[in-house]
Amino acid sequence: DSLINFFSPPSPSPSPDNDYQKSKHLITEQLEVEQFSPATESIISDSIDSDSNPPSYSIPSSISTTLPSTSVTYPSSSIATGAHARPLDVFIVLQQADGSFDLSSSFAKQLSVDIDKLISAVPDFLKDLDSKVAQRLWATALALAHLERSFASYNSEWSLLATKMEKYIIKNIGGNSNLKSQLLLQAQTFISHN
Repeated sequence: DSLINFFSPPSPSPSPDNDYQKSKHLITEQLEVEQFSPATESIISDSIDSDSNPPSYSIPSSISTTLPSTSVTYPSSSIATGAHARPLDVFIVLQQADGSFDLSSSFAKQLSVDIDKLISAVPDFLKDLDSKVAQRLWATALALAHLERSFASYNSEWSLLATKMEKYIIKNIGGNSNLKSQLLLQAQTFISHN
């Protein structure tokens, strides 16, 4: 029997007026059985004696209908550079969306190396590229070497970032894996000596 009900098409839903009339009838029957205080019975009777449309309800003005103001804060450099930020967080927030790092004064500060020293150390084989691209490749290779040396114990936290860095390097170095290896070796040497 329950399977028949399950597969039978649903009956058309009653109109709102019919629903109201049914509710009104049920409340009236309930009033005859239940005992309410005179005040409650008066309120209920007044609301069901009307043959007009269902009563409309409004929210009392004492209840706020506005939602509280909320703001969502997304990670930014201000969070990562706060008083309680971990050095790893302060460093990785410098990474660009494409996986690269800019050769900037804030980057140099994180490596504790003068920016001019970083710029002058850009490998010669990168100097044929646009200077901005060459500097980004160098900074990205240095960042990877810095992560490996200074934050090795946190590898699980930055390994996906490192993969993105390597993809950036290989893409912008022309897909040459030998040049990528050479660049990463020079960056590791530079980091270990500075």
